[in-house]
Amino acid sequence: MTAGGPVALRDGVTIEIPVDDEPRSVTLDADHEILDVCRELRSGGQRVVIVTDDTGMTCRAWAQSTEVMSMPETLRNKPEVTSS
Repeated sequence: MTAGGPVALRDGVTIEIPVDDEPRSVTLDADHEILDVCRELRSGGQRVVIVTDDTGMTCRAWAQSTEVMSMPETLRNKPEVTSS
């Protein structure tokens, strides 16, 4: 797997998008796929942080010793308010 070019978010923080060298196999469990990529990145010595408010993903990440950060309030999806 090769990494997409890093983009600086702020000093010392980047975001990168892994790009498979071969066609990727799609799993039915997106959490599992994300955690596999995290494990691979960590094995290369990179710090990995999952940003989520999903309890299941948080528990799975902790189980494999992946750092988790809560989604910042400003980035959370807010329910649409409908008038009746």
